[in-house]
Amino acid sequence: ENKMNTVILYGSWFCPYVQRVWIALEEKQIAYEYVEINPYKDSSNISHTKIALSIDEKRFKYPEFVEASPRGLVPALRNGSYSICDSMVCLEYLEDAFCGVGAFLMPKAPEERGKARYWCVFINEKIIPHYYRMLMRQSLEEQDQAKRDLLDGLYEFAKAMNKVGPYFFGAEFSIVDITLLPWFQRIQTVSKAYRNFEVPRPSAAKLEHPEDLHNRLHLWFDAIQQRRSYLHSVADTSQLIENYIGYANNSATSDVAVRFRGP
Repeated sequence: ENKMNTVILYGSWFCPYVQRVWIALEEKQIAYEYVEINPYKDSSNISHTKIALSIDEKRFKYPEFVEASPRGLVPALRNGSYSICDSMVCLEYLEDAFCGVGAFLMPKAPEERGKARYWCVFINEKIIPHYYRMLMRQSLEEQDQAKRDLLDGLYEFAKAMNKVGPYFFGAEFSIVDITLLPWFQRIQTVSKAYRNFEVPRPSAAKLEHPEDLHNRLHLWFDAIQQRRSYLHSVADTSQLIENYIGYANNSATSDVAVRFRGP
């Protein structure tokens, strides 16, 4: 097939931002080609510290990718002669460019679309940063604070969910679910491995939050794990855990690590 007529997703297998776009492509049943980007230097060093490629090195190794993503960050999309990057921008672009194709990622009513955008911003600002801080901070005190902040964000999100479910808006899977999903999966696997932390099932709850919120989050995640788009995009758990060791020991060099590392 002519590449000018094929949607190309540039991504890295371990990246949750990439998984967002991957899920959207699957949900909308868009024919696409996946191109793996390794943003790190090849190394035989037994250390798990990865050295990020410079933008010039990325441009030399992956010229078409850097043309689509000038800062050299995944994910990026190419649709014919048009290219775009940033996971949230990509999600909205796919919804607009392929309106009526496959599933709708955004609700139809303007009020509900506004609600969707609000909670997407909330996830990016009030949940995801605390996940990375919990992994990267090295003192127990800071880790515990990040865990509390992460749970507070998740429970505020859970309170806003449709009461019946299983998804955020109810029966319809949407951009809001996609925005949080990759990190919730990592909370239940990576965080459990490195920080002995996961969102507990109600029977194991020892927190100052109602058990029905635990139930609601697990109802949501249990339903999502059955979706084809999740199964086609999810990374192997053991490989994912191994990949995150640089975050757990605070040696990670990714753009995300630099952004959320803090003082």
